[in-house]
Amino acid sequence: MIDDHDQDGRKIKRGIYHLAEAGRRAIHAWLRTRDKKAGE
Repeated sequence: MIDDHDQDGRKIKRGIYHLAEAGRRAIHAWLRTRDKKAGE
C-alpha cells in the first residue's frame, strides 16, 4: 500500500482493501442510509 494523506491532512494508506462479509454488509448499509439522506 502507498502512504498518503487525506484532504484533512491525516495519514492514510492508499490501496485495495479486502473486507470480511460483516464489513461489506456494514459498508452497504451505510451507503444505503447515505443515499437516502442525499435524496431528501
